[in-house]
Amino acid sequence: MRQYYSDYATQDAFEFYAQDEWNHREDPSEDDDYEDWVEMHFDEIEDVMNEAKQEQEDYIHELMEDDPDWYDTWDPS
Repeated sequence: MRQYYSDYATQDAFEFYAQDEWNHREDPSEDDDYEDWVEMHFDEIEDVMNEAKQEQEDYIHELMEDDPDWYDTWDPS
């Protein structure tokens, strides 16, 4: 599959979502080739990716408004 995004995290997320959509498509018999299917549905998949990215950015913005130092004190462990 061709590289759609320059950063690997976004590319991995794109491929994960595209594969999940491919596995759960309504009529599996109508699409025989995965890469052709991704090319045909690229705009739809990209819209979902952009929406998820915007939701993440909005959430981080909310955290910054509530507690500007949240990142400095965040402990993921």
